[in-house]
Amino acid sequence: MKIAEARVTTGRTDLLLRPQGRKPEAEIVRGVREEEWAAHSSDRPLYTGVSCLLVPMECLTGAAYTRKAEALGLTGEREPLMGRVACRYQDWRIGVASQWAQRWVDRNFSLRSLEKILDGLPRHAVRQVALITSLGSGSASVQRRLRVTSGCL
Repeated sequence: MKIAEARVTTGRTDLLLRPQGRKPEAEIVRGVREEEWAAHSSDRPLYTGVSCLLVPMECLTGAAYTRKAEALGLTGEREPLMGRVACRYQDWRIGVASQWAQRWVDRNFSLRSLEKILDGLPRHAVRQVALITSLGSGSASVQRRLRVTSGCL
């Protein structure tokens, strides 16, 4: 999908539904294909329900996308332990935007997401790392606290 098409889709306000209570899934699936079901939408743009709109796409070993990238000479070093191949974008600007978007997601979602699913000492450790990270990790005392706190996991 082209970026312009993606913008149109993610800006639509009829794609996120209000809670449907105990309606059967089959009824909901059938309903979203009908025009009159737009009345059930939340009137929120789709992008408000999508957490990662622009993060790097991994080129996985053997994937069709990876084969196309290889044919265009865009692939680099293989990472066999991770099952992926380094790849660059045809348009370098997409790569730059993608890298910065991933950094934003990592800073704003990763630790918070972990915190939601952990309990006890691991949750406390992740919370401490999140607090330290939000203060910045430049000073030696912050780096020392990060090492000690991360050791709890």
